Amino acid sequence: MGDPAYDLAVVTRGFRRPFKRDSGLRLLLDAYAAAGGRPLSPSRVQFFELSILAAQLECALAEGRDVQGAESRLSSILGRLGTG
Repeated sequence: MGDPAYDLAVVTRGFRRPFKRDSGLRLLLDAYAAAGGRPLSPSRVQFFELSILAAQLECALAEGRDVQGAESRLSSILGRLGTG
C-alpha cells in the first residue's frame, strides 16, 4: 500500500555503503526487481533516506538530545548527492 522506495530507505538508512558494499543500493534494487517488485531508481530511495534522516534530526532537536550523529549522517548523504 505504501511506497516500496520508503521501505528500502528504511533498510539502507542512508548509509554510503549499504551492506558494506559500494554498490549496495544498486544490488538491493536489482534484487527487489528480480523478486517481482517494480523497478525503482536510486534517487527515489535516496529521497526517502533524506526524509528519514531529517525527521530523526528534527526529533533529536525537539527532545533536546545530542544531534551530532543525526547531523553527521544527514550532512554525509547531502554531500554524496552533491547538495551539501
